[in-house]
Amino acid sequence: MDINNKNYIKYKDFFYNSIIPVIGEFEKKRIKCLFKIIFFSLIFILLGAGTAYFFFYLFLHSIYNPILWTVLLLIIYALLFRGLFYYVEIAREFENEYTQFILNYFFKPVANFKPWPRNHNKESIIDSDIFPNFVIQEDAESYFGYYNRTNVMITDTSLATVTPMNKHDLFRGTIVQLELEKNISNHVIIQPKSMPNPRGYTKIAGYENIFEIFSSDKNDSVDFIDDEFLMIIKKLVAAYHAYSFRMSLKNNIILIALPSNEKLFGLKCMFKSLKNIKTYDELIEKFIAVFNIVDKLNSI
Repeated sequence: MDINNKNYIKYKDFFYNSIIPVIGEFEKKRIKCLFKIIFFSLIFILLGAGTAYFFFYLFLHSIYNPILWTVLLLIIYALLFRGLFYYVEIAREFENEYTQFILNYFFKPVANFKPWPRNHNKESIIDSDIFPNFVIQEDAESYFGYYNRTNVMITDTSLATVTPMNKHDLFRGTIVQLELEKNISNHVIIQPKSMPNPRGYTKIAGYENIFEIFSSDKNDSVDFIDDEFLMIIKKLVAAYHAYSFRMSLKNNIILIALPSNEKLFGLKCMFKSLKNIKTYDELIEKFIAVFNIVDKLNSI
């Protein structure tokens, strides 16, 4: 994370001026949840350990009762797993409750993101040629913002195709759509080297060390794709942990598909203070990675 990035500074200032004053009650609740998790998890684990001790006592003294042994083993597994997964239940409940509260604040600086209608960009996805065969689009969340003369849409979605027999998932993750003021006089697709080549596109030589780049018209220029631009894409991919991404640049629409099984803008901070901005570095980095793409494209 570049702490000198202009947008990071905006998030930092907004955090201390607008979020810190209202986050106190959630921080108290987080601490209470931690004590609750530790207390009840220990109880379940101790009960499981006690039951296990009783089981081994019977075993060592050759007291064989198949029904009793089966019941004891089931109790042991139930108590131990209940103790181990109690944290997951409480943490998930807490994070679902406060995540939306936190996000409402982090959406405001820089791009002023707002909830957006689901399945709004189906035509753009089709036009990108990244997923030419998809039929079903199911958005879980969708947000719209405006940054540096560019419409920015970030969507948590899944795409699928349907056959007479069943449904086949094609994609699950985040789709970022940028709508620029300027046009790109070519249709370019950027992807990792491990992905299948898109049909009807010509591979552009000279970029194989980083990504594979394809053009719909080999006579059109792709000079705007320089080392700086490719490095910005790498940082975006790293921020979203989406190394099998695909990116389409056509006219004024940029569409980036970032596969992931994680919740969009999910926050894992049960053991981190809500009053420490470093707790939100991963969230902020996802926003900034998108803004860096916008800044670079608008500077071309």
